Amino acid sequence: MNTINIRRSVRSFTNQPVDADKIDKILRAAMQAPSGMNQQPWEFLVINQKDPLSKMRSFFPNTNFMQEAPLMFVVLERSTDAKLAYFSHQALGACIENLLLEVTHLGLGACWVGVMPGEREDFLNTTFNVPADLKPFAIIVVGHPTHSDANKFIDRYDASKVHFNSF
Repeated sequence: MNTINIRRSVRSFTNQPVDADKIDKILRAAMQAPSGMNQQPWEFLVINQKDPLSKMRSFFPNTNFMQEAPLMFVVLERSTDAKLAYFSHQALGACIENLLLEVTHLGLGACWVGVMPGEREDFLNTTFNVPADLKPFAIIVVGHPTHSDANKFIDRYDASKVHFNSF
């Protein structure tokens, strides 16, 4: 529960690289997410080299937290042969939450950046040669937080949003 309680969107990173073993652990956690009929509609583009990171930073110049982050994951939705395509977004949400929780567990920080049809999707598809059967869903920016209290507990429980059996 502690990892769930302290996870926050982190928007300030050092430029220290993230070790390959941590990247592997993050991806393994992401892929443990539940998905309808075990479709696992996700694939990942890992961006951790200078040139691809530079391209991302250039496209998102006003997103300050992306400028120093040493690692970005583009979470992609696989659309071919989906038995229950309408559940894909739920599975991808669970996948991303697992990813974010593992990032926190490893002492790193992350911020989820949305991708919607249009300019961002087109940029990712063109720049990184995304295959036609994959669709960019989200970007997760990851790195070592600059502040030691980046992941801290803030109580968000609100009893007024809980309803038992009826409204």
